[in-house]
Amino acid sequence: MEMITVDGKATESATRGQLSVLRSLGALGNDGQASANLVGIWDLPAGCRRPQVGDAWWRLVEAHESLRTTFNAFHGHDTVPTQTVHQVTPVPLEVVDLAEAGKDAVSSVAASASAEAFDIRSGLPWRARIVTSAQTPRCLVVVVHHAAADNAALGILGRQFLDLLGGGELPRQPQPQELARLEKTQADASESAVEHLTDAWPGFLSEDRRTDDHSVRRRAEVYSAEALKAVHEISSRSRVSLQSAVFAAGVVALARVTGRTTFTFSLMAANRLDQRWSQLISSLNQCAPLTVSVDEDAPVDSYIRSNYYACLQAYMHGAYDVDALRRRLRTQGIETDPTFFAKHFNFLGDMEEEPPSDAMIRSVVSTRYSKQRSGPNLHLVTAVGEGLYIGVGASEDLLPGDRAALVAAGTEAALISMARCGDGPLNAVSTRPVRPVEAAPPKR
Repeated sequence: MEMITVDGKATESATRGQLSVLRSLGALGNDGQASANLVGIWDLPAGCRRPQVGDAWWRLVEAHESLRTTFNAFHGHDTVPTQTVHQVTPVPLEVVDLAEAGKDAVSSVAASASAEAFDIRSGLPWRARIVTSAQTPRCLVVVVHHAAADNAALGILGRQFLDLLGGGELPRQPQPQELARLEKTQADASESAVEHLTDAWPGFLSEDRRTDDHSVRRRAEVYSAEALKAVHEISSRSRVSLQSAVFAAGVVALARVTGRTTFTFSLMAANRLDQRWSQLISSLNQCAPLTVSVDEDAPVDSYIRSNYYACLQAYMHGAYDVDALRRRLRTQGIETDPTFFAKHFNFLGDMEEEPPSDAMIRSVVSTRYSKQRSGPNLHLVTAVGEGLYIGVGASEDLLPGDRAALVAAGTEAALISMARCGDGPLNAVSTRPVRPVEAAPPKR
């Protein structure tokens, strides 16, 4: 959809989070731009009419400037990225009518909507399609560019959308340009993070910063009530966060599968602790890299706590100007893209919805293809609901065959075992799968 008017309401420098997204896209090249698309599928209450759905969406667009923003640059480092907010004129949303609006059919609509990259230099950074069945609205499929929203922001948009459908009103919303202006006054915090990362950079492993792995990706998933109970026990006993306990178990599982003991990971820092920006619709995520090691002779609780403190320090330095970091590294003789790390860990928080009672991931470790062929070659992700969601996306070159599934299964098993043997050595922790592991689909 094209922007109706092109006169900018205001232009401001990009926020640190937006800058990180824009610079990281440069590493992906033209073929990787669609990986910046985030997808939301929002079920509609019974009795909704299409005009109501469109009106609620356009009210969100009016309330959140990020949904009306263009950027002057994707790639390269010669131009300082800016964000320009535009006025838009509402038009009817696209409608896709399905014979039956089942999960697979709706997922196909979402995949089609997200397959094409946005040109955020000149067009709106989103697509929205009303999915109907027999002309009755069933859900709204929304695709948003990562510079306009992160996963947390997408969840906020979904909740606000339903509130508006129910007749609610939105209070004044925080805006990215306000954050950009504030960040200009907080240079000291960014400088401290840049200094920390510059000092830490020599310890980041080059093999975990590869950009040339374009092999087949697979995604393994499991949803475990037993693992959630275990991670709560570990968190309470060791006084660490849930996400750091899952990360610690995931690193052990990865070490056992690969035979390595040391890894560099990029944690995804959400940067939403400040209440003023907790509801901001924009991208606040930034890389918080760290190097972690597995010492099989270490006591379990000591390993978990040291992992937690390392994560905490990384998160504390997870808001910075990536261009300033690039310049600082260059003065140290290091010419590199500071946004790219090949191994990511992301804690998504609360599950948006529970998997169906008959979902495969409740009983086995399931594996499917991913269309990704660029970016990270390992992505460990977790979320919390009535159970613990563990996802492992990995490339064939890194984890061939069923090894991604074995890392997911090993993470679940390690958590359950860690909950039982806090005083024992790490080598007593079992990563043997506690449920069936689905065979990996063949390479294609």
